[in-house]
Amino acid sequence: MPGLSAALIEDACHALANEAARVIAPATDGGFVLFGANADLDADPWSEPAYGVPGTAEQFLALIGTHLPVQRLKTQQDLDTQADLRQLAKHPPEALSAQQSDFWGRIPAWSR
Repeated sequence: MPGLSAALIEDACHALANEAARVIAPATDGGFVLFGANADLDADPWSEPAYGVPGTAEQFLALIGTHLPVQRLKTQQDLDTQADLRQLAKHPPEALSAQQSDFWGRIPAWSR
């Protein structure tokens, strides 16, 4: 995800630093851009939720690691469509890696 910032990943790591837990960064469209856990999770429900629809993140959380508390991070813009790309372009990360700089420099040509 080109818009994930180092700060968001740090927040996720902090959320998982102590007791067993889950962490999720929801997406504006109802999905999620980041999920993590620091304990064994339930079976393998990764393919069970309906993806690309409102409520994906909530469906996912209802299936995986339900015995663990969850911390929700700040909602993020994901990148599924060209409209998402145009919206994402309005909010670049504060500190860009070399790869992110290359990506963000190409957005104007892609979003025409």
